[in-house]
This record gives sequence, C-alpha cells and structure tokens, in this order.
Amino acid sequence: MIAGIRNGLGDYMRRSILLILCIFALPSIAAPFTDNGDGTVTDSATSLVWQQCSSGLSGSSCSTGTATTYTWQNALSYCNTLSLSSKSWRVPSINELKSIIDRSRVAPSISITFFPEASSSTANWSSTTDINSGSGNAWGVSFADGSVTSSVKSGTLKARCVAGP
Repeated sequence: MIAGIRNGLGDYMRRSILLILCIFALPSIAAPFTDNGDGTVTDSATSLVWQQCSSGLSGSSCSTGTATTYTWQNALSYCNTLSLSSKSWRVPSINELKSIIDRSRVAPSISITFFPEASSSTANWSSTTDINSGSGNAWGVSFADGSVTSSVKSGTLKARCVAGP
C-alpha cells in the first residue's frame, strides 16, 4: 500500500506542472508637478515654484510673445525683478535646474505638460558659476536634451526663474 501511495504521488508529480508566479507592486508615483494656473508650476518633491514659460513667453502653451535671451548678469536682474504670482524670484542653482529634468524623456527632457515650450535648444541659465572655467562662465541646462553646459556669462541664454526654499 505504501508503495502504491508513493507511486501514485510520483505519477502525480510527473504528470503535473506546478507554476509559481511571484508578483509585487511598485508604489504609485504621483506627478511631482502642479500647474498653479497663474503661470507657475509647483514641484512637490522640492517645494520649489517654477516660472512655467521661459523668459519672454506666456500663455497656457507658452506661445504668446517671443523667447528672450539674456547675459548671465541680465538673467539675474530679470529674475530678481520678475513680477509673477506675488513671489520673490531668482535664477535657480544648477542642481535646482537639473531637478526638473526628466531622464525618462528625450527631446525634450522635461515635462511638456507643465513646461510646454521647453523643447528649444537654447539653454537656461543657472546661478552657479563654473569654477573649473574661471569666474567668467556659468552652468546652464538645455531642456531639448537634458544636457548641462558651461557658457560664457557674456553670452546669451534663456532664463526660467524659481521661487522657494
């Protein structure tokens, strides 16, 4: 009888295929940005508030106006005097500017839902001086491809201002 049970179980195991499927769920990741409806976008990951359109542009699709470029010093002045949403604006640091790059996207490397005109190849100034090139250069980010570049401060790039911590 024991031999029959063993043989029966053995036959069962030989004839059956047992599948085990292990699954897990990734946590849902909420979009970090909120369109504030006033030309600004809040990044919940950093608590920074961003100017939605680059300098010179406005409207819900950032298609009103003409993109403006500035020397580094003039970009600092532009952001410091920007009157938008009753906030105190400044040029973002290179790390702040890089924080809105979306590495899962290419051309552009930023959410066009929240920053609609960001596919332009003209980079945006950061407030961070490139100390490797002396005090005459500052870092910038092109949202067309997410590249970080060092540019001569007397050259012209776009400005996207930031407010917050």
